[in-house]
Amino acid sequence: MVLRRALAGDPEAAEMREVLQLLCEALMDRTAGQVVGDLERVVAVLSLAIPAVRTPGTAPDG
Repeated sequence: MVLRRALAGDPEAAEMREVLQLLCEALMDRTAGQVVGDLERVVAVLSLAIPAVRTPGTAPDG
């Protein structure tokens, strides 16, 4: 995930890291790591709401 790469200091994701830091410091008073963790939890919960994720064997044959 690009957010984790940005936090890890990946040079290709440096711009994303800067945006995360500015957003977190200015608006949320949270660190970039905390925001990324929050986003990962949201994605995990949303993925549980997808019927194909909850029902084994419903993935399309490829």
